[in-house]
Amino acid sequence: MSNTQATGVKATVLNKAVAMLSAIKAEFVIKTEDGEYIKMGNLEVQEPKTRKRRSEFPHGTYKNYVESFGFSTMQVGDVIVVPKGVFDAETVRGSLSSRACKMWGNGSAVTSIVGDVIEILRVS
Repeated sequence: MSNTQATGVKATVLNKAVAMLSAIKAEFVIKTEDGEYIKMGNLEVQEPKTRKRRSEFPHGTYKNYVESFGFSTMQVGDVIVVPKGVFDAETVRGSLSSRACKMWGNGSAVTSIVGDVIEILRVS
């Protein structure tokens, strides 16, 4: 257990939790408010990984691009043809599919890459 003794109700709860987990011989790692770790067993603490942004374009660029073709006004049965422009066709197709799922639900649209354009058909 940590060398630092917390005080108050939080310390009481923490000490009881550690005692209970130790009694059942559970392996655990607890990070306290002050950043210290209470560790039992052979578990290793790994710092969270940060996600790196893969796109060279600012956040919202693809959404704004597909919206400029009247995407949000689509009705069931409508087809919109979106040129890939300066973007990768698969990325634009993925953005169209993602927006369709968010706006109308999973399975609401079908997309296809045909040459340098992406077609989207709203089915529900």
